[in-house]
Amino acid sequence: MKESVKNALRSAVVVIGALAFGHLTLQLAFKPYLEKTQQQMEALQNQEPQSSESSESNDEQFDDTHILMSDEGFTNLDDS
Repeated sequence: MKESVKNALRSAVVVIGALAFGHLTLQLAFKPYLEKTQQQMEALQNQEPQSSESSESNDEQFDDTHILMSDEGFTNLDDS
C-alpha cells in the first residue's frame, strides 16, 4: 500500500513539474509578441476619445484601408 502512495506522489510531482516547465517555456517563447501587443493596446487606450460624428467617418475610412501586420507593427499598404 505504501509503495502505491509513493508512486502516486512521485507521478503528481512529475506532472506539476512538467506543467511549470511548459508554462515557463511558453512565457519565454511568446514574451516579445506579448510585449508588443501590450504596448499597442496601451497606445490605443491612451488615444483621445472622438466624437460620434468623427467615429462614423473613421469607420468608412477603415473599410478601404489595407493594413499589413508585421514584426515591427502595423503597416498601411496604401501609404507606400
